[in-house]
Amino acid sequence: MAYLHQMQRLSDIATLMDNTNFKVHKAIMCSASSVIAAACDNDMKEKDSGVIEHDEYDTDTVERMIAYVYTQTYDVKKVSYLTEHIEDPHAGMTLPDVNDMLVAHARVFAIGDYYDIPKLKDLAVENFLEVSRVGWEVEGFIEVIKEVNKLTSTDHPELRNVLRLIAMEHITELTKKDDFMTQLAGLKDTQDFAADMLRVVVLHHDEERSRLNEDLKTANELAEQVTDRIKRLEDRLAAEIDRAASNGERADANASDARQAIHQLRSLILQLPLQCRNDHCNREFGKLQIEHKGNATPGSFYTDWWIKCAKCNCKLNK
Repeated sequence: MAYLHQMQRLSDIATLMDNTNFKVHKAIMCSASSVIAAACDNDMKEKDSGVIEHDEYDTDTVERMIAYVYTQTYDVKKVSYLTEHIEDPHAGMTLPDVNDMLVAHARVFAIGDYYDIPKLKDLAVENFLEVSRVGWEVEGFIEVIKEVNKLTSTDHPELRNVLRLIAMEHITELTKKDDFMTQLAGLKDTQDFAADMLRVVVLHHDEERSRLNEDLKTANELAEQVTDRIKRLEDRLAAEIDRAASNGERADANASDARQAIHQLRSLILQLPLQCRNDHCNREFGKLQIEHKGNATPGSFYTDWWIKCAKCNCKLNK
C-alpha cells in the first residue's frame, strides 16, 4: 500500500485541504475510517464529489493521517507550529522544536479521533510520550497544554492523561516558572488540570519537607554516634596516657632498685673471704651462687642477698 500511496495510481477519491489535493483510494481510506466510509456510503457530498474536504486540520496533519493509513506510521520531521526552524550545520537538516513536535502528535491524535482511527490515536499518544522523554522543554510547554485542551475532549482523555503525567514529572521546573503558572490559571476549561498540578505541588512540598526531616533526623543520629565514638576514643587515649605514665614510673623505680641491688652485690662480693667458710670444702675463690633472702617486695628487685659457695652451698656472707 505504501507504493500505491507514493505513486497515487488508481486513486478514486481526493482529500482537499488549503487547496492541496491528496489523491487517495476510497477502499483503503474507508477500510481505515468508519467516518470516511459513512461519508462515502451515505447521501453526503463526499459520495457525489469524490472529495473529502478538511477545514479543521492543517495540511501537514491531514498528510500524516493519510501516510498512516497507507504505511502504519507517520513522521513529524518538519514542523514549526510554535517556533522557527533551527538549522543544524553538522547534520545539514532542520531541527524541529520539541514542543512543536508535541503539538504535531497532538493534532494527529485529534484527527485520528475525528475520523475514528483508534490505532492512529494510540501511535500518536506513544509518539507524544516518547518525544517528551527524549527532550522536554519548559519554554513553550504552555502552548502544548493549550493545544491539547483545544483539540481533545474529556470523553477521549488518553492524550490529556499523558500530558498530565508529563507535567507532573516536570512539576518542579514548571512551578519555578512564574509566567507558566499565571498563564495556566488564565486558561479556560483547564481548572481540573491546574487543580491536579496544585495538589501535586502541595504533595511534592510535603514529601520534600518529610524527606528533609528524615535527613535531619539521620544527621542528628549520626552526629550523636560520632560524638559518642570521639568520647570513647578520648577516654581510651586518657587511659593509655595514664598507663604509660604509670609504666614509666615503675620503670624508673625498677631501674633504681636494679642500681641499688648491683651496688649491694658489688659490696658483698668485695667483702667475701678468699676461701670457703666450710672447713671441709677446699674451694678456692671462684664460682659463686647468689640467692635472695626472700624478704623482697613483689615486683621489685631484691635488696638482700645470700652469696653461697658454688661447690658446697655454704653461705659466705652474713
